[in-house]
Amino acid sequence: MFEQRRFQLKSPEILTRRVQKLWSAPVSGKFMPRQHSYHETESVTMNSGIVSFLPMIAVFIVFYFMLIRPQQTKQKELKAQLNSLRRGDRIQTAGGIIGTVQLAKEGTPEIDVEIAPGVKVQVVRSTIATILSSTTRPANDLPKGK
Repeated sequence: MFEQRRFQLKSPEILTRRVQKLWSAPVSGKFMPRQHSYHETESVTMNSGIVSFLPMIAVFIVFYFMLIRPQQTKQKELKAQLNSLRRGDRIQTAGGIIGTVQLAKEGTPEIDVEIAPGVKVQVVRSTIATILSSTTRPANDLPKGK
């Protein structure tokens, strides 16, 4: 039913040539393994090690310029805006409360915010998420000289 396949051995000359490619010339009747220079193998492994890290380095560079750097600039802008808050600016806190700044003293972490007519609360500056509108001059103040 099943055919048995017999493997034929190749001639000794063909085998000898193949072995000689892998091994050096016979020394005293025995074949010795081919000797490789240490520097050849070291340079190959060093190059492959550097090449294997290149994709990770490229991903880090892309993440830095696409995510980290824009976020840092946005934080710097918000910090500068928080330091320059004035009366009349409309803000939104991290909790979602929208109000108008009534009192903002420089150097203090709290500001007074009016969230409804006659309702004032104190808010910590670091909880302000966005500044919705900023006035160049305090809202209810008269120009100097009048």
